[in-house]
Amino acid sequence: MSLYRFDGFEFDSATGELVKDGRRVRLRPQPARVLEHLLVRQGELVSREELRRAIWPDGTYVHFDHGLNSCIKQIRAALADTSPEADYIETLVKRGFRFASLTPA
Repeated sequence: MSLYRFDGFEFDSATGELVKDGRRVRLRPQPARVLEHLLVRQGELVSREELRRAIWPDGTYVHFDHGLNSCIKQIRAALADTSPEADYIETLVKRGFRFASLTPA
């Protein structure tokens, strides 16, 4: 488990807590797990399939595309990453997502 710092944000993978400038930002457990996977592989493509295996193990019945898209949307909202350029999370259509390589804050 690690503490990730970027642009005034802190994400504690042990607790799943996201903090911005000292204030807690609401992030549900599944989106927090997706964010953790993206941060661990910062700057690299994380495939949709890899995220499916990590977040929704075998035997879990969920509409995966909807669930993952909802997680990404919640993460972007928590990070205020709503511009068309997507400062933090880049979508690689039909392949996966990449968290931008950032210099630690």
